Amino acid sequence: MNWQWKRSYRKRRRRVRKIRQADRLDTFYDELKAIHKQYFYDWRFGQLCSNFFGWLMSEKKIDLFFPEEDKMIEYVREYAEEQNNR
Repeated sequence: MNWQWKRSYRKRRRRVRKIRQADRLDTFYDELKAIHKQYFYDWRFGQLCSNFFGWLMSEKKIDLFFPEEDKMIEYVREYAEEQNNR
């Protein structure tokens, strides 16, 4: 591999990379923790994830890979309310 190609590749890679702020995670996890404690206190974390992701894919037809945290927490709230009304 010649050095010019490497240099060109590195420049392209830097321009494409989108960096998210790490602080967004604190808000997301705090809200998730509150929902877990309020609605699903007797479920293990794996149960909550498995059941929620199954609901998200089967009921909402959404691939869990794509929503950002703000949208995902809206879905978690919706799931919690739906489960609470059963």
